[in-house]
Amino acid sequence: DVKCSGNWMWGSKVGSEGGALVAACDALVAAMHRLGVAIDGGKDSLSMAARVGTETVMAP
Repeated sequence: DVKCSGNWMWGSKVGSEGGALVAACDALVAAMHRLGVAIDGGKDSLSMAARVGTETVMAP
């Protein structure tokens, strides 16, 4: 079995980014399933955005 860690860094609370994260996860899961690879751990940082003046800056 091949396993790996997942590191989710996404500004999921900004606009439609939460939906984009779901779509990205669905695509990743489908690809990993076809390859026989699994994510068995990792970390997340789902607040990857900051306000600078009147602008929202996405990170990293």
